Amino acid sequence: MSSSFEYVGIKKVVQISSGTFEACMVCGDSLNATEDFSGAVNHYLDTHGYRLLHIGQQTSLVDEGLSSDTVAILGQP
Repeated sequence: MSSSFEYVGIKKVVQISSGTFEACMVCGDSLNATEDFSGAVNHYLDTHGYRLLHIGQQTSLVDEGLSSDTVAILGQP
C-alpha cells in the first residue's frame, strides 16, 4: 500500500508507454519507448528531476485484438 505523501507537491505528470514513440514533454527530445522504455523513463528522472509514481501494465483494444504495454507515470515536484 502506498502513502499519499509521495504525491504531495507533484505539479506535472507524464505517462511513458512502451508502445509509443514521442517527444519529451519538457525539452522536445525524441524518446522511443518502443525500443528503449527504460531510457525514456530515465530521461525524465535524470534530466528533468521527475519522480517515478507508478509502473504497470495497460491493455488496449486495437484492430488486431488486445495490445498490452508497460506504462510509467512520472511526476515533477
